[in-house]
Amino acid sequence: DPAPLVPADMPSLALVRNMSQYKTVTPKLVWSQDQSCLNLTVQVETMRDIVPGQVHVKVTKNSLLVQVLEFFMGNTILHSLPGSEKELWGEVVPGLTRVVVKARVVTITMKKWEDSSVWLRLSKVKFDWIQREMVDMEETTPGVVEDSRSEGTGGELHPGTGEKVFPEETYDLNDGEEEGSSGKEDDKEYE
Repeated sequence: DPAPLVPADMPSLALVRNMSQYKTVTPKLVWSQDQSCLNLTVQVETMRDIVPGQVHVKVTKNSLLVQVLEFFMGNTILHSLPGSEKELWGEVVPGLTRVVVKARVVTITMKKWEDSSVWLRLSKVKFDWIQREMVDMEETTPGVVEDSRSEGTGGELHPGTGEKVFPEETYDLNDGEEEGSSGKEDDKEYE
């Protein structure tokens, strides 16, 4: 017999506190900010790629709740931020929150209530499972970009590593010098 079809309008699996047996796992959360938004990446270690029906995100003006429910080989695992809703450092506009689910990552973009405000932390309390990615307002301000470009050695900073990004031509010129040419003729072209 073929497996029974699940009706499209059937709700997803839900846990009932003190009645359901499940294991709780804390996901890794990495966040950054720009002038107007907070960008959160919640990385869940699941056995399979997750789908939007497994994800529950609740955003109020000053709190955040993220849960991912996984059911695999008879085991139920709740990937959740510890405790309940986390109190945010400042206020956000809940109606402008965007959530994207891909593979094993939930990306959340929240609009700050006050543009240009700087958040020192994501939450009022510091947690070891929350990491701040230092690609923030300080690095994207016009002064910093102009300074790094005016050095002539590279452009912007890479968002993932924080290292300087060099134009491809820089490497092409260096390759010619390594092959034994003096590079003096090339220098005249670029002066």
